[in-house]
This record gives sequence, C-alpha cells and structure tokens, in this order.
Amino acid sequence: MMEISNTLHPEIDSSFWDEFEGEFMASSMDDLVDRFLPIYKNHLSLEELQGIIKFYKTPVGKKLIEKTPLIMQESMELGKAWGQEISETALRKLKEKGY
Repeated sequence: MMEISNTLHPEIDSSFWDEFEGEFMASSMDDLVDRFLPIYKNHLSLEELQGIIKFYKTPVGKKLIEKTPLIMQESMELGKAWGQEISETALRKLKEKGY
C-alpha cells in the first residue's frame, strides 16, 4: 500500500511513507487483531484455534502461509478473466436478441 501511495504521490518525500508505515505496523496490527478477535471467538473455540496454530507450525502449514499470497493473486486474476468472459457472453446474447 505504501509503495502505491509513494508512486501515486511522487511529490511526497518517501521518508514520510517509510515513517508512516513503521508507525502503522507498530500500532495498527494490534488494533486489527483486537477487531478480528470477536469474529474468531464467534466461530472457533480456543481448542480449535490452538489446533490451527499448531498446523501452521508444521512444514505443510508453513508452505501454505508462503504460497497463500500467490494463490490469492492467481485466483483473483482467474476470477477477473472469468467475469470478463461472462460479461462478454451476456453482451453477445443481448446483441443477438436485439438489445
């Protein structure tokens, strides 16, 4: 996010974004965890969460953590292409029906 902001606003010294990112990461992550906590408590028990943590410490869990960003990126690209195909099909059918 900071890299994008820096690119979109080249007039702002990059040191601002570096400093802001440091402050943000230090305080906002705790805030974010506090906000997510009730959601997890509503759906998972402490025992289940401990099992999930245990899983993420395994080699397979570590690999999943490593690969998830790539999986998400590729999935988003696939979803975008799929949505485009659906839109094109709908527009073609509308045109065929005279709309």
